Amino acid sequence: MGSTQQVRDDVMPQWSLPDVSFTMGELRDAGFMKLWPGDNCYYNSFITTQAIAWREQKFGNDVKKVLDAINGVKKLIPFF
Repeated sequence: MGSTQQVRDDVMPQWSLPDVSFTMGELRDAGFMKLWPGDNCYYNSFITTQAIAWREQKFGNDVKKVLDAINGVKKLIPFF
C-alpha cells in the first residue's frame, strides 16, 4: 500500500495525514496491516493475509457486499 502519504492520496484523500496514520496503526493492531515506521508517519505498509482472509470470509466474491460495507463505514466517519 505504501507510505502514509500514498495511502492518503490513493485511498482517503479527504483525511489528514495524522488521521490516516492513526487508522493505519489501528489496522496494524488488529493484524490487518504490516507497517514500517518513519518520522511521524509510516514509510511503507502492506495488507496482511489475515485481512484478506477476513474479507473473503465476510464478503466472499460479492462485490456489492464489499461496496455496501465501505459505504456504511464512510457514513460512520464524520470527516470522510
